[in-house]
Amino acid sequence: MIKAIILDIGGVLLLPKDNRKERHLLDSFKEALILLDSFLKTSPETKEQLINIYKESTIGAVTKKETLKEMSDILNIKPKELEQMFHRVYSENIIENIALYEKVLELKKRRYKIGILSTQFHLSKDVLVPKKYYDNFNALEISCDDHLKKPDAKSYTLILGLLNVKPRIIICR
Repeated sequence: MIKAIILDIGGVLLLPKDNRKERHLLDSFKEALILLDSFLKTSPETKEQLINIYKESTIGAVTKKETLKEMSDILNIKPKELEQMFHRVYSENIIENIALYEKVLELKKRRYKIGILSTQFHLSKDVLVPKKYYDNFNALEISCDDHLKKPDAKSYTLILGLLNVKPRIIICR
């Protein structure tokens, strides 16, 4: 019997605004950097440095403040300005999957436990994980907060624990 439903954010609860066939910014930090290039022109080496900081941020190895400082130092801009750029890039290029969100709320009323398991870095989380998700879902496992990210088995164990459900293996023959 299904007791819990666990969703991701990128490509599930939030969708790309356009229907480009290539990967979109909800799948790849590199896509966010491409969009940021409209504000900043960055070299491939700079992009690699930013990607390394992003990777550290997704697992909470650096704080939001450290993420902003390190990235803004590399780009030679103010941290607040960089934060606003990321906010704009993410918010202008996503739409909420309203039909799914409403269905999930309906399922919660029917006593299903609803959780989110998502890889986010500090500068995407503020836009892509709105307060209403914290208010309306039973549990959230956000990688930059919990220091775990998919496909690490511990991230799945954590969200199941937060939802207070045990995994059940079903073997189909």
